[in-house]
Amino acid sequence: MRTETKEKIDPRLARIEGQVKGIRNMV
Repeated sequence: MRTETKEKIDPRLARIEGQVKGIRNMV
């Protein structure tokens, strides 16, 4: 999954995905 393309398409979606990735890294 490329976050760079998602950021260009929807910065808000990229922010939500970033938070989900952070939680996954913690778990």
